[in-house]
Amino acid sequence: MHFLSPIIIFISINLSSFCSADNLSETHSNNNNVYPSKQLFVEDIKITGTSDYEKNKIKSLLHCQPRNLWLFRKGDYSIEKLKDDEKKIQYYFINSGFFDSITKISADNISPHRVNINVNIIKGPEYKLGTIIWNQQLLSSNIFARLKNKLTFPDNTVYTPGLTDIIRKEINNFCVEIMPQQPDLTIMPIISRESEPCNPIVDIIITLRKGYLKYGSSALNTPTFSYPASLAHEYLYSN
Repeated sequence: MHFLSPIIIFISINLSSFCSADNLSETHSNNNNVYPSKQLFVEDIKITGTSDYEKNKIKSLLHCQPRNLWLFRKGDYSIEKLKDDEKKIQYYFINSGFFDSITKISADNISPHRVNINVNIIKGPEYKLGTIIWNQQLLSSNIFARLKNKLTFPDNTVYTPGLTDIIRKEINNFCVEIMPQQPDLTIMPIISRESEPCNPIVDIIITLRKGYLKYGSSALNTPTFSYPASLAHEYLYSN
């Protein structure tokens, strides 16, 4: 009996602190029924507009989780942090090819000290890679054919903001091996003429021009004009 006493005392202390939100004093407002002295806790998180697999991912992006007695998880949350969570979920879908996705998070009071978090998602259409359009007179036909083969993507490849970085890296690595110059490289994503609202397609224009000569193992800084992932995303998202 003496051996179990410390365990019982430990559990009672933790349970009392966990449930202390129910015993906080209330300050009622006659007009709005506001409880300023109470801290709100998350009872449940409801996600709509996406698959069960993605729901688990989205929950992991939230700063809060539902209260859980056995895990000693109080379920506290912050309205300000929910706004940051919206952005994180938005970027998750954009980086998955859903540039038109919309995420809204709200908190519904179900009691003076408990809320349900609602995550409403409109994914929109998934953007796909269309045609890679080349504009180059730098490489000979046989060398250019080798480069094009390196940049062959499967049908229905999803266009993501990071795809331009992958293409840039492949071209730079290829050119380092076969020429004494660092080329001037431009990569520009554009909305394809074949694109439709429910089936958006992104073409990529790649321009290769003569750059600066290397000196030994180092090269001069080469001026390049290209759309990094973030700018490509802003361009697509604004059109």
